[in-house]
Amino acid sequence: MAFTNVNTKIQSASRAHLTLLDSFIRITEEKIAGEGDVFVRDSLMDLLASMRDEREGYLRLSEQHAVLETAA
Repeated sequence: MAFTNVNTKIQSASRAHLTLLDSFIRITEEKIAGEGDVFVRDSLMDLLASMRDEREGYLRLSEQHAVLETAA
């Protein structure tokens, strides 16, 4: 029972992070599209790549815990 509670909390936190990252990614993509300065655009592209990588990590974590919860 305790495992399920921790698992649910991890899934909930992962979903919250995913939601925020999706918003940050969208805002960053919009900023990149309107940015005229190449240096700033490149910097934002680096940030975007980092956020996408981080998003993938939270997505994997969320999926792993969903599988564990169904197996419990």
